[in-house]
Amino acid sequence: MVLPYRGAYVASKFALEGLTDTLRLELAGSGIAVCLIEPGLILSRFRENAHRAFKASNAALITNPPKAGRPV
Repeated sequence: MVLPYRGAYVASKFALEGLTDTLRLELAGSGIAVCLIEPGLILSRFRENAHRAFKASNAALITNPPKAGRPV
């Protein structure tokens, strides 16, 4: 499931799905079965913590923006 503030988490889940599908195709006919088990939602503070970290990193960027380069 795609939700805000979960970019890295979602990307890693999709990467595992792609790897599993690739392995399934590459190992077809070899007698090796490949499957991916993805548990459903669990109760945690994952999203809340990710949102808090996102806000904190944005606040740091606003107060101390990175230098884009030097004047020409």
